[in-house]
Amino acid sequence: DVSVHQIFLPLMRGDCLYLPTYETVISPEALDTYVRRDHIDVVDSVPALLKGLLERPATEGRLDVEYLCFGGDVLSVDVVRLIEESADIGSLINYYGPTETCLNAAALMTEDWSRLTPVPIGRPCDNYRIYILDEELRLVPPGYAGEICVGGPSVARGYLGRSELTAEKFPPDPSGHGERMYRTGDVGRWLPDGQLDFVGRVDH
Repeated sequence: DVSVHQIFLPLMRGDCLYLPTYETVISPEALDTYVRRDHIDVVDSVPALLKGLLERPATEGRLDVEYLCFGGDVLSVDVVRLIEESADIGSLINYYGPTETCLNAAALMTEDWSRLTPVPIGRPCDNYRIYILDEELRLVPPGYAGEICVGGPSVARGYLGRSELTAEKFPPDPSGHGERMYRTGDVGRWLPDGQLDFVGRVDH
């Protein structure tokens, strides 16, 4: 799912798209050489892979990338500190969005990541509504944890051939727009500055 914007967005902008081999991706040394050799200025990956890249012994100085984009997993404070110590980054982007919401429902883009504790998953993207709800699907006050639910025109219609699961995971959107929302199973809370903080999973 994430490949759609990773592949087509740069091509629509007239940029060059680099697709490293699997052998390159799993080797921090090879990936470091790959990024430096081709002067890649946007790297989009999961936190664990970038952590391996930044933890390798620096042989050619700090990694220099204009945009460092994360998604697919929790971006921890430890990884952000590692970025600060090992790389020169123009902007850090942290995406959040399950497949059922057609990718990025929320995003954080910042040039000042040194003070991020915790690392939020941002604010709702255009055409998305995000709710923090309790077990009865009622809104919880800001600062309190609840299930992250996503509404908006980009939310999927349901699961093909699985009507019961669709009814469970796609209840009516409380906004009254006559649409369905998606219950992500993720737990989050609104921070004082309006950013969304990922807390964990409902089933953990």
